[in-house]
Amino acid sequence: MKCLSVCPIIDDMSSKWGKDMSIKLRELVHALEQSDELQSYVDIENGRVVTVGEGFAENPAGRDETEEERLSQVFSVEDDWQRYLVLPDIYEELRGFMKAFAETCGDPEARECLLVALGGSGAVSRFNHLLRRLTLANQWSEYRRERLVELARDWCDENSIDYEE
Repeated sequence: MKCLSVCPIIDDMSSKWGKDMSIKLRELVHALEQSDELQSYVDIENGRVVTVGEGFAENPAGRDETEEERLSQVFSVEDDWQRYLVLPDIYEELRGFMKAFAETCGDPEARECLLVALGGSGAVSRFNHLLRRLTLANQWSEYRRERLVELARDWCDENSIDYEE
C-alpha cells in the first residue's frame, strides 16, 4: 500500500528508497511498543527496523542476528543517518488509546474508574493496576495491539512506505 506524498522532502527521500523495499508490520509494531524506552529507526534501503538502547542495538522481534551485526547497524545509523527514518515515541498516543479503551468498557462503574485513573501524574500506573484488578488486562492488551497496528500502517502511509502484514 502506498500513499502519494505532497511533501517535497518525502518525495525526494522516497526516490532513494529501494524499489522493492517494504517493512514487516510485525517488526514495526514491536518497535513502537518499546518506543517509550528505546529509539527505533527504519532503514529505507532494506526496510529493516533497527532498535537502539543502552549503547547497543536490541534484537527487534527476535531476529536471528549476532550482537556484532546489531552493533554494526547502530554505527550505520550514526554514520549514514539520512538512510534512516526515526520512529515516533507513542507515549501521547498511548494515553489516547487508554481513554478510548476506557470509554468502550461495557461496565459503567469500571469505565468511570478507568477514566478517573487517567487524570494527573501516575496515570499509566494507576490505569494498569486497575486493569488487573478489573480483569481487563487481556482486553486492553488486544485493544492496544490493534491500535498500534493502525498507527504503524498510518505511519507507513504517511511516509510512502510499503508494508507486509
